[in-house]
Amino acid sequence: MVIVQFEESVFNDIAVQVFRELGSDDCRMERLADVRGNEGVWPVLSGYGLIPDPVSCESSCVVAVYNMIPGDQILQAADKDFDRVERDLLEYTTELLGAPPVKVLQPRPRNGTPVPGMGACFVELNTNEDAERVCDALAGRRYNNEVIVCSLYPHDRYSSGTF
Repeated sequence: MVIVQFEESVFNDIAVQVFRELGSDDCRMERLADVRGNEGVWPVLSGYGLIPDPVSCESSCVVAVYNMIPGDQILQAADKDFDRVERDLLEYTTELLGAPPVKVLQPRPRNGTPVPGMGACFVELNTNEDAERVCDALAGRRYNNEVIVCSLYPHDRYSSGTF
């Protein structure tokens, strides 16, 4: 998946067309009105299975955080890179809320092979309100020179490992 950020929506159609001309027919455009950041609209191009299709919901205690490790670096990222991201999310949420999250889960590639959910960090919190605070606080911030994208993730999908 490639996350693109265009201020003018006309460029979204151009981006999809360029990807298709490059042979990426499995690309599709999704608009996520309830994904937080950039006034609530994040165009997303997905289709390669490296990062989960963005899923969001109105209320949940789970936050999906995207773009902590750039998509073109995920398969080559070392365990220490994933550990650093998890540690930073743990520290940030603990500082913001005054208590640690229930869990930080970041699916990692296995032997260089993509796995479901890879590319997202899932932060499980104690309450839906905590999740909203974390989502609002992280969305649009920069991490490793990338803009963080967040959405609330359905708890039932998270609990069952459906990414």
